[in-house]
This record gives sequence, structure tokens and C-alpha cells, in this order.
Amino acid sequence: MKKKEVIGQFGEGLKVGALALVREGRMVTMETCKDRWRFDIRHHDEFGVKVLTVCATERLMDETSEENAFFTEVPFPPCPVKDLCVNDTCTTISSVQPSEWKEHVCRFLFLIPPKEFVETEMGRLILDEELSGQLYVKGIWVADFREDELSAGVDFLNLEIDRDRRAIPRPAEIDHHVSFMWIKAVEKRPELAKKCFGLMQNSRYRDVKHTIQYATRDFCMLIEKEFKIQHPGDIFAVSNQSSQQDLNVIKNELQRQVVLCNETLLQVLYKSGKHVSLQEAINKHRVISEAKVVYVDLSDDERNVLEHAVALTRIAEPTFQSSQIDIIDTANFENIAWYGQMLHVPKWMFNIGFVHQMGKLCPDGSSQCKCREWLIAVQFLFLRQDKIKRPQQRLAGFSGRLPPSFDQPLVYLLSQLAHQVCEKAPPYCEKLHQGQVLDYKATHADCGEREKLKNEKIFELEKRIQDDATKFSDNFKDLEHRLSLAQRELMEREITHVDKEDVLKERYEDQMERVKKETKTIAEQLQKDVREREKDVQKLHDDMETYIQQRKDAEKTLEEREQAWERREETHLDELTHYVEQLKSRNKKLVEIFQEHVDTATNTKTKQQYEALLKLCGTLTEELQKDRMMCLVCCKERRTMIFKPCGHYCVCENCANKIAKMEKANKKCPVCKVSIKNKDMIMTVFE
Repeated sequence: MKKKEVIGQFGEGLKVGALALVREGRMVTMETCKDRWRFDIRHHDEFGVKVLTVCATERLMDETSEENAFFTEVPFPPCPVKDLCVNDTCTTISSVQPSEWKEHVCRFLFLIPPKEFVETEMGRLILDEELSGQLYVKGIWVADFREDELSAGVDFLNLEIDRDRRAIPRPAEIDHHVSFMWIKAVEKRPELAKKCFGLMQNSRYRDVKHTIQYATRDFCMLIEKEFKIQHPGDIFAVSNQSSQQDLNVIKNELQRQVVLCNETLLQVLYKSGKHVSLQEAINKHRVISEAKVVYVDLSDDERNVLEHAVALTRIAEPTFQSSQIDIIDTANFENIAWYGQMLHVPKWMFNIGFVHQMGKLCPDGSSQCKCREWLIAVQFLFLRQDKIKRPQQRLAGFSGRLPPSFDQPLVYLLSQLAHQVCEKAPPYCEKLHQGQVLDYKATHADCGEREKLKNEKIFELEKRIQDDATKFSDNFKDLEHRLSLAQRELMEREITHVDKEDVLKERYEDQMERVKKETKTIAEQLQKDVREREKDVQKLHDDMETYIQQRKDAEKTLEEREQAWERREETHLDELTHYVEQLKSRNKKLVEIFQEHVDTATNTKTKQQYEALLKLCGTLTEELQKDRMMCLVCCKERRTMIFKPCGHYCVCENCANKIAKMEKANKKCPVCKVSIKNKDMIMTVFE
């Protein structure tokens, strides 16, 4: 069998199994309501070796007939089923020990049905502990997937298997089927949500690996309900791949408990609509909890701290402006962070007490502490590293003298401050202390009012954006739900097509059985007619015996010649295939050589020549394909004929003769549809 899809479709498994059992010394018999068969190993005169032999006889035939001579040597065992119906077949295997029966009985669900299972469109999901990880097809065992982390047992209604009873689909396809069956089982029996949730919590089980692709809204709600039961309280589901920084944000900013989930469970929870991603939760929380502080509402000390921090930052990054800063009043002790195009500075950083609680860098006896300015400036520099270019240019010459992990902005900042301390350069904040200090509140009262209105509008817009994002999220989830329903409908249609295929197959088998019966009736009638004429034929038997023997010898000689021609034809075909493969290999090497010349060619003309050669090699590769050697009409025999006048070499001899015998209107070339005037225009290419 050269095609894998037809392997196991013609009873090879039955023959191999019977051969193995007979070799072990067991008697294997099969009975229907009319026939009975027995398998044996006997010597075959033509092959000269022992082969598997099936001895068949009628079930109710006369025990004294010649056809029953085999069963008189070895008695036929009694059939354990007394009344066999038309479609019944009883198979008997002798010498089966109780231990062997106990080992193999579990492989047939119709002998010992499972205790707990759920029927779905694709088959049964088996929940018995002793059958976990077992794969069945129509109640017959196929494989053990316990080591491959399959938790439940499954009995598929339809699954393609080969003659060795191995599942032809890839393991991933089986995982998809099992995940779909789990969803259907939970929808039918909601109490199974607890078991399914337990499998989803553990990433190693393949049963539920693809549930998110087929999960319905009802299934997701049941899993989310079980999640709430297992994790009561104000909890937040997050991926088990989340960083420690994300976990700290959930605990400190959102003030919620963390539950780590794998990606499959997390996506199911999101699809239920009861959970949101970390970024969505943070954005929503910040819109509600954070309030922007108007610049004019800052105290003189706070403005002074901010202006010194900005001036300190400009030493390393001169393009930095205070207009890129928003002051946020929040209860959380969070760091400075980007929010869109703005840097959000929490107001607690202006409180000297809070800053000193975290660390005090100012020397004892100093007239004024600069810890706040230092802390804010360091975080500014850290967040704007990608925009700082001058320090990298200035420090390029010292790259071999500095540690590999040094912070360039801080090194540059340190060098500038060292010059200022030694009075080699003016203080970085000299401009802040020149002239008279302005009354900010009096001078910028109208600006402050406008800033308040602007911030209120920004807050309103952010809230509206958050509401729109929530709305779009709900719409997206609704679209996901519709997509899931469409996928489920598609799956149900496929199952319906499979069921229709089974019905058609059964009808075909019934028709074939009816045709066999009619054929058998006709054959019996013909046999009766033959017996009536045997007396007349007997008179001519003696005269015809010599002629018959000569004819047999001639037929045998002819058969041997035909076999020799067939072997010769097969040899020629193998040689031709071998030469084609050699040509393919050489052509492939030429393609690689020409491609290399094309890639390295500097001369345009030379490159065009090699590209033309590559094109010819591609054409030769197409011409060497195997299907170009087979007949275009039957696709079974080798092409041996060529049509004239068009010259197309496309059909075998049998198909060419059929086309030649057609009516004039249909007698055309299969390729170009040119009319063939007569049979003489068809000639053999290979003899």
C-alpha cells in the first residue's frame, strides 16, 4: 500500500491478528448466521511455504460433504451465541486464560461499560478513574495516553486509525477534540466544573489545553464561579509569568490579593467578563484614585524643590522641561512613571519626612537638605535615558576606563557637581536665585484657574476614554462569544456531515448485501442448470481432456510470459523513477549553484544568464514530477500514448482506445480539446 489513507481498509488487521493467534497455538474461528470460518497455517504449493489459510464452509451444511472434510479432522467449536442475526459475527478464540482475559477485557467497552461518562457530539468523555488516559474508538481501545498527561478517558465516535490501531491525526488534533468534549460535558453537567477547573489550574494536563478556542460564555461563567469558590474575597487573577513589579503594583496600588493562573485559565476568566487584565485595572484605578495637582497650588517650598530637581536634571539632559511634568496627589508611595507623554510625579516626594523615612543622604549639620531634589532628579534621568545623548558622546573616550555597568547620566552629573563644589563652575541653580522672587499666586492666578479647568477637562476626557474602553471591551467579548458560537456551529456541522457519511456507508453496505444475495441466488440457479447439462457434457469429456490439458499448458505459458512482461515493465518503471530522482537531485544541485552565482554576480548580463538557467531548472523540476508520468484520465496507469496532430503525451493505452471509440464530437484530446480524426493518429511511445 503506497497511500497511507487506504492502509487498514481491506482487513489486514484481521489477518495479522489471526496469524499471531494461530502461531501461538490458539484456535480462531468466526461464524455468521450462514457461514463459519477457521484460520490455519498450511503449506501453499504455488509459493512453496506455509501461509495463513481461511477454511470456509456453510454453517448448516451436511457434515458428510467433501467441503466439510477440514472440520472433520479438527472439530469446529460450538458457537456460544445460539441465534445469530444477519449482521452478527461471533469470533471464538480458544485457550484464553483468566489472567489474559482480565488484562484485555478492559479494552472493549461493550464488555465492561464505563460507570461514569458524559455523551457529547464527538463521543463519550469517560470519568472512571481506572480508565483515565485511555483512548477508544467506537468502544475499542486504541492507545494509552496516561504518560502523555491525558486525565480523562475518551471514546470517539469517529477517528481515523491505521491497521495497527494507531490514531492517524496528530496529538494536537486529539487535544482539540478532548477540549471540546470537556466544554460540552461541563455545560451538560455543571457539577463537573470543579474537576475541569482543577485540570485547568495545572498546565501539564492536555485535556483542557485548547478550551479557550471553543469555550462558550456559559462554560466560562461556570469556571469563573468555581474560581470564586476556590478563591473567595477580593482577589485579582494574574498570569503566572508576571514580573515581581506587576505583583507589587497589585498588592500596593490596587490593594488586592494575587492569584497566579496559567494562560488558559486566565483567558477563560477574561472571557467570562468578570475579570480584566492588569493594565485595564490599573488604568481604571488611577483614573478614579489619582488627582492632578495644579501647579499654582504648590507651596513655595514645593515649587523650589521641583525647580531645583529640573535644573539638576538639565545638567545631564538640557532639553528637559518642567512642562513635561504632572504632579499627582495619590495615597500610594509609588515612583515617578510615564503616563502617555507626561511624567507623573507623586506629591509625597515633596514631603521631606517621607523621603527621609526611605533614606537620608544629607550630611549632619547641613543648612538645607537636598534629598528630595536628588530623588526626583535621579528618577527623571532613569526614565529619560533614551533621550540623553550628550553624556554618551562626552564619555566615549573613557569607555575603557569605566566599569561595564556604570550609569552614564549619573557619572556626567557627578563630574559637573564636582566642578561646582570646587568653584570651578557656577552652581547649577544660579539662575533660580537671581533677581527678586515673584509672587506666583498673584501673577499666575488666571493661569492657575485655566490649568484647573484644563485638568478637570482632562479628567473628564480620561474618564470618558475609560468608559469607552470598557464599552469596547464588552463589545469585543461579545464578538468573541459570537465567534465561539460560530465555531461551535461549524463543529456541529462537521459532526453532522460525519453522521451522514456513516448513514450513506450503512446504506451502501445494505445494498451490497442485497446484491450479494441476488448474485448468490442467480449463481445457485446457474449451478442447477449446469448439473442438468453435466450428463450431456460427460460424453464429450474424454475427447476434450487432451485439448483442455494443452490449453492449460498454453495458458500457463501465456501467464508466465505476462508475468515476465509485468516484471519487466515494473523494472523499467523503477529504472525510470530512479533516473528521474537522479535528475531531480542533479537539478537541485544546479539550482543551488546557479542561485549562488545569481547572488554573487556583479555583472548584470551574467546575472540574467544565471536567472534564465534557474528558470529552466524550475521548468525541468516541474516536468520531473511523478504525476506527469501517470495517465490524465484514469490516473492509475503509466502514460504510453501520444495524440496527433496536437502531439500531447498524456494517456495510457486503455484510455486512448476508449477515446478513439467515442463519437466524433467527443473524440478530442484531454489537454487541448483538438479533434482526433481516426485511431491511426494515436501511437505508442514505449513498447
